Order: sequence, then C-alpha cells, then structure tokens
Amino acid sequence: MVYISKKRRKYLIEKKIKKFFFKFLVPIISLFILTIFLHNAQFMKIKNFNIVGNKYVSKEDIQNQFDTILQEKYFGIYNKNNFIFYPESQMEKVLLENQKRIKNIDISYQNLRKIKIEIEEKDPKYLFCFEKEKCNFTEYNGKIFTPFNQEKTEIKRGDFVVFQDLFLGYVNQDETEVLRDFQNYNQVYTPSLFEKVTTLLKAFENYNLSIKKVIRNKDGNFVLYTKSNKKILIKYNQDFEKIIPTLKTLSQKKIFRVDKFEKDFNSDLIYVDLTYQDYIFYCQKGEVCQNNYVY
Repeated sequence: MVYISKKRRKYLIEKKIKKFFFKFLVPIISLFILTIFLHNAQFMKIKNFNIVGNKYVSKEDIQNQFDTILQEKYFGIYNKNNFIFYPESQMEKVLLENQKRIKNIDISYQNLRKIKIEIEEKDPKYLFCFEKEKCNFTEYNGKIFTPFNQEKTEIKRGDFVVFQDLFLGYVNQDETEVLRDFQNYNQVYTPSLFEKVTTLLKAFENYNLSIKKVIRNKDGNFVLYTKSNKKILIKYNQDFEKIIPTLKTLSQKKIFRVDKFEKDFNSDLIYVDLTYQDYIFYCQKGEVCQNNYVY
C-alpha cells in the first residue's frame, strides 16, 4: 500500500480540478460568451418590419408595440430583437390583446434582418357612436371594440351604418348587468337584438333601400334613417320579418317607391311609421302628417 501524504493528495486533487476546468469548463464558458456576443451583435438585430394587410390599424401603433417587446431580453442576457430568435408567440399575443381590431396575425422571417407581419383585420360594417365625435367599430354580433379615428385611417364615417342609442338598458357580455356609464361598455345591444336589426338592414339593402343611421330612442323603439334622412319608425318588439313585405306592398303607391340607383325613397316622404299593427302612418313635405295612413 502506497502512502500519499496530505500535501501530495491535495496537489493531485487540485491538478485534476485544473485539468477539468481547462478541458471542459473553459470551452463551455467561452462558447457561452461567444453565443451572447453573436446573439446580441448588431448584424443580428431586426432592422425593420414589413407590415401588410392593415387597413384600419396604423403601422406606427404595431411598430411601437413590437419595439417595446424587442427591447426586453431572454433571461436578462439575450436580446429579443434577434432576427432568428425573435419572440414570435409573444408578439402575436400582445398585438391581439392590444389591437382588438385585428382578427389574425402571421409573423415570419422575410430576409436578412427583416420580419414580415401579415395582418387580417375584422371587417366591421357598423359604427357605434356614444357622442357625435366618439365612435367605435362594431362587430357583426354587436360587440364594440377599437375607437374609430378619422385621422388615422382613410376610411370615412359615411362608409358605415351608424348606431346611436338613447335607451338606458345597456348590458355587458353576459347580458345581465345594467351599465350606467360608458367606461365599462363592450356591448350595447344583446347579440339577438343586434342580429335582428342588422338582418332587417340587409333586407332593406336587398330592397334597394340604404339605411345609414339607426337610433334607439329612450322608449326602446328604433328610428332608421335613409341616405337623405327620411325616417322609418319601428318598434323593438314587432315582427321585423313582416316589414319588408309591407313596404313591397306599399311600393304600389308612388310615395313609397324606391329609386334603385339612389337607394332611397324617390319622393318627398319625410317619414313612414310602421309601429302600428293595423295602420301605417306617413308624412310628406307640406302636409299634415297625422292624417295620412294606409291599411
């Protein structure tokens, strides 16, 4: 049995540690430092974005949100603005959460230091206006989302059917809680009522009658405005499906005829009141409105 002194044993252990350190740890540490350098190098940073498909959402808003994300680091070390290892999922999630106008987003590598952002936006046909200058885009189911900003888009307010509401029964998503202020809104009409109204608007369109504004009064009833501000009065609880057949029957009278090119009544009609079950009241310019009715 060979006796090894404590001093010799200590020397051998230190020698093994140094050998392991220089053989394994030094290369690993060097490689780690090299990866940090390469990952964070200027030539690896995303230079710009190619944003396509946006119609309402501004490129500036998208760019600013992505710039905020790309200023962060993985594990506090690796930059996120690397064009190979950029946080695609995080970017998609943040944009969808903050831009309710966007329906789908696809982020992909385009070429050296350039990322392609393909946007698919929701296609609203309606605006909901709480005040004259405060309007929001509205989905097909009545959900209200991003504000309409005329300054940031080429789309005009007149391109949409405008909804306004004077009725106090505002509801939230679960259709149970009454909302008394506009700060907590996300939906004014219940989905079923909104579908009922928009189905009627489409029926009017098929009848060559274009409705540009819908106002719900304090009593819950509706006033529909044509392009030239002729009014159609209807009750919220009446059978909307019977309205179009009624107008088609009335079209035999000249006053109710519709110009298919102008998509409006071609007469001096001021309003037609469809809220009564057995009578239809109407008014022409220069006449006493209360006395005009048809069966």
